[in-house]
Amino acid sequence: MEPSGRERQLARQWGLTLGPRYPHGASSRVRAVRRADGTPAVLKLAPDEEAAAAEADALAVWQGGGVTPALLARAPDALLLERVQPGTRIRDEAARPAPADVAALVAPLHRAVAAGRFPPLRERLTRVFALAARRGVDRGLVERGLEAVLALDAQCEAATLLHGDLHAGNVLRRGRGGLVAIDPRPCVGDPAFDLVGWVLEGDVAPPEQARRIAAATGLDAQRLLAWARATAVLVG
Repeated sequence: MEPSGRERQLARQWGLTLGPRYPHGASSRVRAVRRADGTPAVLKLAPDEEAAAAEADALAVWQGGGVTPALLARAPDALLLERVQPGTRIRDEAARPAPADVAALVAPLHRAVAAGRFPPLRERLTRVFALAARRGVDRGLVERGLEAVLALDAQCEAATLLHGDLHAGNVLRRGRGGLVAIDPRPCVGDPAFDLVGWVLEGDVAPPEQARRIAAATGLDAQRLLAWARATAVLVG
């Protein structure tokens, strides 16, 4: 797909050579680029400026942790990011990562942050369940699921920064096996929420997967399983 005028403008501003567009990305336009020194990078053009700002702010917090792409530059509607190589999506691999690898991914992400810096998890939950209803998921299941997750959220007072959308499609493989999380929807709340996809989509049944992830992360297995059950309607 031919670059847009805005992509060409940013290429001039940041000294980029534009490459092919990535096929993934439901809401953002993502394109491979090279910086002036030849370093590979990714240009992400985001129509939602509020979401782009939140992502950039979270990446700045995580900078140096090694589990997110480095933030190289930002504009109100765009981010210039490190290109993760080879960048294979975990969803496209034959098997899911071991719980120890998942724990190594989330540990640097889950940081204490000041209240008000990022939206609370309950806002993220309300938005995601409303989207499921608009997509035709059974309204009764959506309502019961939302009630369950809001109850779980109310039980946790942790002011922990979360990725907010940490499913296997948003995790890439870096060279030598490291995992890198992309496309965050940062929010603050219960760390267990970030693990629900790994419980539901593991290589074993959810109760056993919850136990394994709990052992690796130090989180409570029953709470992980409760979150997974409450959000299962979103996965189906």
